[in-house]
Amino acid sequence: MKQTRKYAYNPLLGKKLLPVDIVLAPEWWFKHEGIIFDQDFFFHPLKRVENEQRMEKALYTRWGRYGLGQHKNETRPEIGAVHLAAGFLLSEMMGCKVNYSGNHPPQVVCAYRDDLIINEEDVFKSLPFKQFINLLEALKKRFGYLT
Repeated sequence: MKQTRKYAYNPLLGKKLLPVDIVLAPEWWFKHEGIIFDQDFFFHPLKRVENEQRMEKALYTRWGRYGLGQHKNETRPEIGAVHLAAGFLLSEMMGCKVNYSGNHPPQVVCAYRDDLIINEEDVFKSLPFKQFINLLEALKKRFGYLT
């Protein structure tokens, strides 16, 4: 049996919405919503949930008529930043330094290695990976599931 997904109908557009979401730069979130992108934003369990809900509410306020921010009233245990353009974790796990700042995405600093040999065991023993696992465990313990 083929399962079809139904998307929200938007009366303003007069057709079904595409199954897409909006992702904004941290600078936009900082300027318009005052969200701080320090290390806690990415790894502190309660701040993750609080900030994602704050982002959902902001999206709903601005663009709810287009179907954005539908989870504004939910406290969802998101394991990654859903509405934010920021990719850094894998680089940090593999030995690059990452600078966290308030109004910018984490900035990856090149490790300047002489080779491209990566020890997989070291990657999964790294502090960033341990922080990520701690985030997952804390969210799952509190909410019983992860999103």
